[in-house]
Amino acid sequence: MRRVREWLSRGWEDLIVDTSTMPGRLRDELSIIQFDRLRQRIPILYVVLAMISVGAGLASKGDFPIALQIAMPALMLVASIWRYFAWIGRRKLVVSGEEARRYLHRVNMLSIVLMGASSIWAASSFLITAEASRALVIIFIFLAASACASSLASLPSAAILSLIVGLAPTSLAMFISGDVRLIALATNVIAVSIFQSRLIVGQFREMVRNLELQTDLEALANTDSLTGLHNRRSFSKLLEDRIAQCASSEFAIAMLDLDGFKPVNDRFGHAAGDEVLVALANRLRGARQPGDHVARIGGDEFAIIFGHERSGPALEDGIAAIGNVLAEPYLIDGHHVFVSASIGTASFPASANTVNGLLNAADSALYTVKTGRNAVAAKASSSPQGQSARRAA
Repeated sequence: MRRVREWLSRGWEDLIVDTSTMPGRLRDELSIIQFDRLRQRIPILYVVLAMISVGAGLASKGDFPIALQIAMPALMLVASIWRYFAWIGRRKLVVSGEEARRYLHRVNMLSIVLMGASSIWAASSFLITAEASRALVIIFIFLAASACASSLASLPSAAILSLIVGLAPTSLAMFISGDVRLIALATNVIAVSIFQSRLIVGQFREMVRNLELQTDLEALANTDSLTGLHNRRSFSKLLEDRIAQCASSEFAIAMLDLDGFKPVNDRFGHAAGDEVLVALANRLRGARQPGDHVARIGGDEFAIIFGHERSGPALEDGIAAIGNVLAEPYLIDGHHVFVSASIGTASFPASANTVNGLLNAADSALYTVKTGRNAVAAKASSSPQGQSARRAA
């Protein structure tokens, strides 16, 4: 008996699934997944509830008062048909995380109303109907509550509320009836409901774990392991998205290639070189503005998507500022190391209007800077530190 109590105690603790502490992006993704699953299953739920309503009306013929026999099942049937078509209309709806949460809240509220009305019908029917027909009441309300819980499994709060609100009043009435058969039936209904609740929460937790794992894998696939910046794959996707968003506006990208980095590796070793790359990545993070995306796309190559419209002098000033920040000395093993960067830029749509086109244009500008044929494209090491870096190279 003690083990049963411990199992039940752990079970109710497990029913608490707190998603409010999730990171915003993960929470949005979870809400959208929950909404997607609900709009697939809820129309089927309302078909089942319509069938149960018709069955309850037919099965109670002659045994229940006319109001309970016809009115409540008819009301449930009409409500089921109405909500069925409402959810059918949402099958292709695209929602944000916040919009999805609003729909989930409505489902929570509606599940209470729906099962509350069904529970009132069941409890009233149980109390005033003939003893021989009482078992039918618990069967129909259990079918309705179980169908709701199964269909709302991706939203555990609504699923469990459906079971509690739907079954508690009638089960209580069966316990106080004194009829051993009804008490046994109610006990089994409650046991199955508890088991179903734990299954629902277990499935939801598994869904959350899978989403977290998927998010972690995506982060690994899109993040440079050394610097924590976006990698080339992620940068290309971000650039593709920015092009799609900025069909009628301008933006710029920059590609950076380090000058004087190889001597650092040769003199201090690759571990020191990695320290320089991490420190440089942190400087780029600190220099970025809202909407900027910074990536490491190669060994000593970095790239930036600028979040604000920049062109002409404003772009040149921004590039020069980044170059000056990067050209400050790096302290490695007690030594001041100087590394500068050559920077080439490209603008959308002036330079190109595709991902590959922009990358090629920026790379070409970078090559021009590297070979010293065009000072306008931004040699980002004009400071004394940068000159030291070139001498070190």
